[in-house]
Amino acid sequence: MKINKLFLGLAIIIAMISCSDGDSEIEENVQPSNEFEEILAKYNLFNTNVKYESVQIGSDTNTIYFNGRIKDKLIIKGFSRTNKTSIFSNDEFTLDTIVNINEGYGESSIYNITDFSIRKIHEFENDYAFLLWGWGYTAPGEKLGISCDLYFISDQANKRIKSFTQPKTDYFFSKIIPWFENSFLVLSNSDFNHQHKWNCYTMDGLEQFEVNKFADSGYYTSINIQESIRFENKFIRRNLKNDEIIWESENPLADLPEDTRIDDAKFNQTEDGYINCKINYTKKDGVKGERTYKVEIASGDFTLQ
Repeated sequence: MKINKLFLGLAIIIAMISCSDGDSEIEENVQPSNEFEEILAKYNLFNTNVKYESVQIGSDTNTIYFNGRIKDKLIIKGFSRTNKTSIFSNDEFTLDTIVNINEGYGESSIYNITDFSIRKIHEFENDYAFLLWGWGYTAPGEKLGISCDLYFISDQANKRIKSFTQPKTDYFFSKIIPWFENSFLVLSNSDFNHQHKWNCYTMDGLEQFEVNKFADSGYYTSINIQESIRFENKFIRRNLKNDEIIWESENPLADLPEDTRIDDAKFNQTEDGYINCKINYTKKDGVKGERTYKVEIASGDFTLQ
């Protein structure tokens, strides 16, 4: 009887251990609790050893990127949105979570960066550039953008250029737009007098030029790394680096009523030495129209196609 009782006791203990193990497995099966975690789960990034912090769609809208970290190591992952396959991964940068910023006048301040978010990604072939914001709190509930660094990850360079929002007289990176081939323009702002500037970089991390007078709104196309052609009721060729107007054309829509509204204008280059510009417009009476002009890059002369 004693032996039977002993076996019975062991069986009960084993059963209790089995139930306990089963409960542990259920507890470890963590499920996404918000929209960001659900997106992570779609790309098998949820509940890993990486603390992911933000997500951003690429300049190619078929791509998506995540930033995270293991301690102070930056982790970047990129995927195709169509089939969820990995297209990019990098873990070669160390983040600065404590920064000492020179405020001027012999004073400096220490800022603690608590989280990071990836913004404004530019892709060209297998090369990447992006902005990474660093955020902290100046007071409970008061979140402040402290740093915004420009990263280059390519075959030519793995490089980071730092910028800070403090002091307010300094410039900090805020925007990336594609430019000519492997180059792009980066907008920098200063909270002092609301000043701004644009810098042109290539994917090897080299700065090509700086320009103050550039508007990324409107209708324009780059024709080489220094120059663009813009449509503003006429075609204008400009050298950004030298801040020089090369030529201005006549108004191709001069025969239309002055109150005609321009709805869109798109450029494309199908032939060396020329660009095409397709212009969509609407007259005041609601009649819509479309014209395509072939513009000679050297002279600004144009013909209706």
